[in-house]
Amino acid sequence: DRDIERIQTFYQMHGYYNAQVVGQTISRCIPGQDVTITLTIDEGLPTGIASIAYEGLDNEPELLSEVRRAVKLKPDAILVQEDYLRAKERIVATLRQRSHAYARVTGRVIVNPRDRSADITFFVDPGPSSFFEKPTITGLERVDDDYVRDAITFDAGEPYSAEALQQTQEQLYDLGVFSLVTVQPDFR
Repeated sequence: DRDIERIQTFYQMHGYYNAQVVGQTISRCIPGQDVTITLTIDEGLPTGIASIAYEGLDNEPELLSEVRRAVKLKPDAILVQEDYLRAKERIVATLRQRSHAYARVTGRVIVNPRDRSADITFFVDPGPSSFFEKPTITGLERVDDDYVRDAITFDAGEPYSAEALQQTQEQLYDLGVFSLVTVQPDFR
């Protein structure tokens, strides 16, 4: 029974909300040996995305437009759970590139198995625009602080950007003096 539930969950994660196990055969072998189980599955038709809505960016049309471009989900496409989760990650990444370091995204998916349709709503909280402060450098023992600061790709007062953090981490690692480099925002 648990395996049947897992199979149905697997199909649902891939957009087949009406999938059912319609038959099962158990072939018994010699006692103490393996048993062969054959399941017959009716996948049904896939569930398509009927609508995608974004709440929380009504007063920021330019940012909403960028978020929509970043999300690869499209109406009429099959609703795949991994694509939905990836869309939420893309929304956060887009916002963090636009100085919203504290961005958060939640979502709701309403599936109607009869109509084979799903309505998706993303609840977007961009948080305030953030700016870099003077970087704090820790863990230096044998390397001069100024040598490290020269590799930082942003200045205090610039808008926050996850890309700038990534570039700084790469620059610091490329100095060739560290075996491990971690550049992280200090969210207060």
